[in-house]
Amino acid sequence: MRSRIATFLICFAAMLALASPAFAQTSSPTDETYGGVPGNEIRKSDPSGEGGSLPFSGSELWLVALAGAGLAGAGIVVRRSTRPSA
Repeated sequence: MRSRIATFLICFAAMLALASPAFAQTSSPTDETYGGVPGNEIRKSDPSGEGGSLPFSGSELWLVALAGAGLAGAGIVVRRSTRPSA
């Protein structure tokens, strides 16, 4: 029991020692991206007010759907193969 407590305390001290340099960061990534101006991130890309379409993100949704169906099918197969026969 003492060794578990000692191991926990050593791990906890190491975690605190390694996490402390994170406080030394002077500026946040948000400030660097948006210039530190509140509300600057909420900006319309089309100030003319005309409607448009969403930008193409490059992802093929049918591939994501196919991967999801494949994973669901694999899960069903594994579950049925591990069930005991009645």
